[in-house]
Amino acid sequence: MLANSRSSALKYTKDPYLIARSDEPFEEIYWVPDSSLPALNVKCDPLSLITKSELYQLKKKFKVSNRLLSRVTECYKKNSPEFDFGDMNSLENSLFVSELESLILSKVKQQYRCESCNYLPFYDKDQLGEKCLHTQIIGGSSSGKSYVTSKIIEANFSEGSDIFVFSPTATKDKAWTELKKKLGKKVRLINSNNISVQIPLEELSPGCVLVVDDIDSTSEPAKSYISLLQRRCLFEGRHYTNSKGQGCIVFGIYHDSFAVGSNTSIKSACIESSRVVLFPTLNRSICTKFLSKRLHWTSKEIKKAYDFITKKDRWMMIYTHVPNLLMTSHGVLLL
Repeated sequence: MLANSRSSALKYTKDPYLIARSDEPFEEIYWVPDSSLPALNVKCDPLSLITKSELYQLKKKFKVSNRLLSRVTECYKKNSPEFDFGDMNSLENSLFVSELESLILSKVKQQYRCESCNYLPFYDKDQLGEKCLHTQIIGGSSSGKSYVTSKIIEANFSEGSDIFVFSPTATKDKAWTELKKKLGKKVRLINSNNISVQIPLEELSPGCVLVVDDIDSTSEPAKSYISLLQRRCLFEGRHYTNSKGQGCIVFGIYHDSFAVGSNTSIKSACIESSRVVLFPTLNRSICTKFLSKRLHWTSKEIKKAYDFITKKDRWMMIYTHVPNLLMTSHGVLLL
């Protein structure tokens, strides 16, 4: 379940898993083991967490009256510790209230939103020698792929790790040039089309960050050389550690994860990446295709994700590792 502060997370476990962090305002979201009581403090009417469709289905299932529903609504608004059925005490009504409470409790544990926050995913560098946290970023042109990737890297790898960016527009794209200004010489911007020889993995710094941006816009033979380097780093990078035991991590930026007949590392990235960034409000068809064909989500699971997302959520990230979740810049949903 979720916790939105370290102090509350420590009440449930000595080692809470940090999912995401917002700097302005500061807030952290953690994953902790499930318990009978939620770790989140709900600052709104709990009944507002239930959608109209869900409430209608419950009402239909137990055939409850509008009068009972009005009394339940009033009880939640007043935050009353007990509910009085009065003359409406029956098995169906009791089951309705019980299932409604269970649904609210489940939502309090599994989802959280803060519209004023601006969350970015957290990457634990100490785990990079043990876990593969390679990341795919998939979306159409001008959707913000490079910008989001640069912000994630800035928030997580501003210290220690060298950053190698291979892109046809590495020295022109504002996302990469601004990143270099902020982090300095540790960021190396490399024009993909200038690569004329094969690059062995050993040419990269151990425990580095490798960014391969828009490989399909790179001409041959550079395209093949960079793709080979990316594949090696995807499969072997976790074991290519620095003195602190931190392995390499790969960020692969693509327009489409289904390019046919393309000599790139798309298939390798889909196999090895445990996190993926999509743009559901801008590229809904690309997003749905990836969720359905690559992650094999059902239509019900896809609908659950889209119901959580709002128009303010430009991007979403899915963790396919444990904890399995969906996060945006304004909230987290456990899957």
